[in-house]
Amino acid sequence: MSKAIKLLAKTPFLWACRPKGLYVFNYHRIGDPSSTPFDPNVFSCDVETFDKHLSFYEKHFTLLTLEQLQQKLQTQSLEDDRYACITFDDGYIDNYQSAFPLLNARGIPASFFVATDFIAQNTVPWWDEIAYLVKACLANSIDLSSLLKISSLVIDDPSLCIKQVLNSVKHDDSTTLENVLETLRNAVNSANSLEQVKQAPLFMDWTMLAEMQTAGMEIGSQTRTHRILAQLDKSEQSEEISHALAEIDAHLPVNQRFFAYPVGGKDSFNQDTISLLQHHGYPFAFSFMGGINKNDCDVFQLRRFSVDGNCSTTALKKRVLEASIALFLA
Repeated sequence: MSKAIKLLAKTPFLWACRPKGLYVFNYHRIGDPSSTPFDPNVFSCDVETFDKHLSFYEKHFTLLTLEQLQQKLQTQSLEDDRYACITFDDGYIDNYQSAFPLLNARGIPASFFVATDFIAQNTVPWWDEIAYLVKACLANSIDLSSLLKISSLVIDDPSLCIKQVLNSVKHDDSTTLENVLETLRNAVNSANSLEQVKQAPLFMDWTMLAEMQTAGMEIGSQTRTHRILAQLDKSEQSEEISHALAEIDAHLPVNQRFFAYPVGGKDSFNQDTISLLQHHGYPFAFSFMGGINKNDCDVFQLRRFSVDGNCSTTALKKRVLEASIALFLA
């Protein structure tokens, strides 16, 4: 079936027939992945490619703010047009330095989801620390497969190896984040060397976020520490959600209720998470599962297309068409 979908996606006339609904395109970092000592896989694209993406969205979609999206969801009018939203996860500083100027110059709205403990702090988040430690292990010929008990690690491709280790942390119930970090730290004794690469801030500060919000961007929450919520009990989830919300409300000129699940896969949140979001007044939430959102979508599992690998607009179009065909065949 997947081969048939890929073949159909190459048919030119299908683009004009793609379904009406909501298409959400999600980014993380903008820049050169070869320049980072951390996770290269969180770089969505470089600046030049991002600018081309914006032209593509302007040409082929009606762009919405999340406030406008909320109205569409309330009135069941997602299928009036082919709508698109642009979102960013994590709150990296290159969002302000590289993405925001392009968005602002074009008058294109975008939404930025931040983990509040990282804002204005010289912090290395857990996924970037794991990436850094994996690189250090590979450089020192440490047997990661045996160390982490993860089979079939591709040790001759650091980027892929990092992705494999992080996928294990995110999706393997027998592997906990804390255990992986402790094991890797002990293996490379990296405390001092990690401090040396923390000189430049990785994340935006509240002044930057306020400037962006004043310019028409929207700021949402991705919890306090970006921990995987489904791996926490309800009280821990509540603290992650409520603390982040209080911080955002205290530091920004406009109180906005927008949320994206950390990691965002189907096993990264649960019914407790959704109940807590509803309790705190969130009207909807974004997952990281791909696809097109129609009027009958679950508003607490809104789908997003992951933009990564410095993909071209042709690749973006292909991804949209494959999702369109899959929706039609469902």
